[in-house]
Parts: sequence; structure tokens; C-alpha cells
Amino acid sequence: NRRGMELLGAEALRRSFASGLPAAVLMLDLDHFKQVNDRLGHAAGDRLLRAVAELCAASLRKEDVLARYGGEEFVVIAPQTGLHEAGLLAQRIRLAVEGARFEVLGEAPVTVSIGVAGAREGSLDSLLKRADAALYEAKVSGRNKVVVSVGRGEDEERFAEA
Repeated sequence: NRRGMELLGAEALRRSFASGLPAAVLMLDLDHFKQVNDRLGHAAGDRLLRAVAELCAASLRKEDVLARYGGEEFVVIAPQTGLHEAGLLAQRIRLAVEGARFEVLGEAPVTVSIGVAGAREGSLDSLLKRADAALYEAKVSGRNKVVVSVGRGEDEERFAEA
């Protein structure tokens, strides 16, 4: 899945940038997922991951790329998407997950933290790194939120909550 994301995502970015349009990357992480695996087992964790992936996919366009990145992390590559629209997409996904009840958890809620980065040029790797830094900021600042990488200044990333 990750290798497919790298191929499809890089191509989606290339097409977007070649058209002079921006693109965005969202990195999502299920909050406190380790507790699900520890309490209910890995099979339950896998069922939860599939359910969350289905919710995410329902919020996306056909040209967007969704992939499991590793563990409980997912990546969305959204070509032809500006930073503002990407922040709105991330909030839509966050609210869909927060509002869902998952059978595998006995109808308990789940939350996600999301980091967003956008650009008009560059590599998938650089956008993934910036989205990951924004995700880290979302996690350390309280979870269940969207944080957008709004650029760099003085050799450090700048963030804003969406």
C-alpha cells in the first residue's frame, strides 16, 4: 500500500504541479490506537483501521490517493487542492471519524489527529515530512485536531490550527 501510494501520489503531484495547480498531503493518525490493540487485540485493531479507512475514502474525490502509511497512520494526497481546501478536507475527515461509532469498540468513539501540508512544487517526500511535522504538532498539542503547516521561517516550521 505504501509503495502504491508513493507511485500514485508522486504522479498525482506531478500532474497537479505541471498544470500550475497546488497539491496537498494530509497525514492522519488514530489517537490512542495502541490501547485498542492492547485491550482488544490486533484483529480488532485491524477491523478498526479498515472502518476508519472507509470513512476517509467517503470524504475523498476520485483523483485523491488514500493509503495506509504504517501502523495507524494514513496519508491522503490531494492534487489540485490549495491549503485552505486541504484544511477543510482534513476537518471533514476528523469530524466524520469523531462522529462515528465503531462496532468493534462496542460503539465507542475514535478520534484522529491530522497534519496538513501543501505546495505548488516539490517532492512527495518533502510534503510528507511537512505533513508529519504538522501531525506531530497536532498530537502534542492535545490530539483530535487538524494542524496545517503554513510555511517555514527562520529554519523552523510554522503551524496553524485549521
